[in-house]
Amino acid sequence: MPSKGFTPQASAAALAVLEEAMRNEVDGRQFYLQAAEKSVSAQSKATFTTLAADEEQHLRILQKELDALQGSGKWVAASKVIGPQERRAEPLFPPDKKAAERTAQAVKSDLEALEFAMGIEERAFKLYSKAGQETDDPHARALYKYLANQENGHYQLIQRAHQYLTSPGQWYEEEEKPIFDGG
Repeated sequence: MPSKGFTPQASAAALAVLEEAMRNEVDGRQFYLQAAEKSVSAQSKATFTTLAADEEQHLRILQKELDALQGSGKWVAASKVIGPQERRAEPLFPPDKKAAERTAQAVKSDLEALEFAMGIEERAFKLYSKAGQETDDPHARALYKYLANQENGHYQLIQRAHQYLTSPGQWYEEEEKPIFDGG
C-alpha cells in the first residue's frame, strides 16, 4: 500500500536524497565498468562487473521511487520496486590456494581500484543509513535499509577481493575455514 503524501518540505528532502543517490549509483557503475575493463586479475574484473550490475539495479529501484514521488507524492512499498535477487553464476574467486597465489601477482592498479571502491560503498552506506534514520515514512525506511544492506554487502565483497589479492593464503584459509585436528 502506498504511503501517505508528503509535506512540500519533506517531499523536497526525499527528492534530494533520491537524486543524490541516483548520481552516486551512476558514478559508481561507471567507475566499476572502467575498473573492470582495466583490471589485471580475472577476480577483480568479475568483482567490478558484478558491482556495476548491482549499481544498475539500484538505479532502477531509485528511479521507480523518484517517479512515484514526483507523480503522486507517495513512496511505493519497497517490495514492489525491489525485484528478485539475481544469483551469481560463477564464484568470484578461484577455489584453490595455488590459483589464488598466482592471481595475486602484479595487481597494484586493481588494489587501488578496490580501495577506491570501498570508499564509494562506505559513502553510499552512510547516505542510505542516514536517510533511513531521518525519514518517518515506513516505505522509505524499508527502501533505505535494503540499499544500505546492499552497499554493506558490496563493501564486504570488495574487502574480500582486496584480501584475496594482497594475502591469498590468508584469504583461502579464512574462506575455507579449514579444521585443524590434533591427531
